[in-house]
Amino acid sequence: MSNPTPGYLNTASKYKTYEDIQKGFELRYQEATRLEFEKRHQASFNALWARKIGAALLDFLNKIGAISALQVSVTGLLTVYDAIASYLASEVETSRAYAAEVKGIVGHMYVFCGLPASKLIDFSYRGIRAILKKMLIKLSQLAIFSIELASHTAHLMV
Repeated sequence: MSNPTPGYLNTASKYKTYEDIQKGFELRYQEATRLEFEKRHQASFNALWARKIGAALLDFLNKIGAISALQVSVTGLLTVYDAIASYLASEVETSRAYAAEVKGIVGHMYVFCGLPASKLIDFSYRGIRAILKKMLIKLSQLAIFSIELASHTAHLMV
């Protein structure tokens, strides 16, 4: 049996230059990602949903102009998660236009973290900050699992 080609080599071989890779990346992320609160039960704890939730969050923060503000507002006492929670909670409280979008993102985060879709969700700053913290813990677990899996299968790639 021949050794399989690692996935990153297959992906990289599709492009001729680094510029082409960047263009491919930009095309994938130009499409807006929206998560509907009513469909939160579809989320699960895996890399695909981590990417979808992350893309929806970045898209939303970019749309409301918070990406550049995040870079400026984060201080020693205020983490990026505090700032994100503040932006999300503020939009739920003050904006009818964006409240549904925020609820979709946060609802998917709850289910991604293993909480039941039927659980009542707290959309206050405190509630959103708590789910961001759980999400960070879950993403750390996913990364650790991936590293352990890679270390156990590394000998198969040689």
